[in-house]
Amino acid sequence: MQDELNPRRTLKDLRAIRERECKALSGLSRGTRYRMERDGTFPPKIKLGDRSSGWHAWMIREWLESRAPAALLVCFLFIRDAFPLI
Repeated sequence: MQDELNPRRTLKDLRAIRERECKALSGLSRGTRYRMERDGTFPPKIKLGDRSSGWHAWMIREWLESRAPAALLVCFLFIRDAFPLI
């Protein structure tokens, strides 16, 4: 895959992350991530062994970065609604 050869990636980005870390980073439950993965809106799992799977850390990082503008908008709207100007 061409994306895996991106020179901007560090060794930390090239590792695989497991379920617990993925949940902590994404803030999404396993079921939500499964649905999003099925719909193509979350990075796909990779097979690590016979009974284990995980995600490329760089894919999760890039997914988080792509969602940052939307997250900022949600925070702005929340603050605007919670503290209206009088």
